[in-house]
Amino acid sequence: MKLLSVFVLLSLLVACTPPAANPDPMQGSSSSSVEESAESSVSSDTSDSSTSESSSLDSSSSESSSSSEESHAYIDATADVSIALEAVKSGKPVLLFFSAPWCGFCQAKDALLKRLYGENAYAISTYKVDYDTAAQLKATYGVTAQDTVVLVDAEGKAIATIAGATQSQIEAVIAQGESL
Repeated sequence: MKLLSVFVLLSLLVACTPPAANPDPMQGSSSSSVEESAESSVSSDTSDSSTSESSSLDSSSSESSSSSEESHAYIDATADVSIALEAVKSGKPVLLFFSAPWCGFCQAKDALLKRLYGENAYAISTYKVDYDTAAQLKATYGVTAQDTVVLVDAEGKAIATIAGATQSQIEAVIAQGESL
């Protein structure tokens, strides 16, 4: 009986242990490749943040230089939901993305939206809101799951709601919002 218990515990330990960064023993020590990948991810993170800071500065300066051109972007309103609340009341259509920091699908969708807004000039802004703290917006638009996008028209009414949207669905709802 004790042997069976030990075997079960070892099986659980092995099943719950994350795989090694370098599972191929023929490629040498995995610690150096882990350190190298950590260093490269740190350097790419810092270059991404400086790039996004400079692009946000560029967009704000272009916005102030030309009042006829309106800047539309992917805006992180997770720290301050009032930004998204004001946008919904602005009289312009917006897309809301309900995200949770603990949700892997949300993180993937966040990266997708950043990439789409980086590659395209959309005529609608998307606001990322924290699913866990945006209770008023969730209640207003009937959102019951994280990883949900809601297209809101100029009057503040939900036009489309998609939980777990694919890239093509997001692109379609953005196009729908641009036509409003």
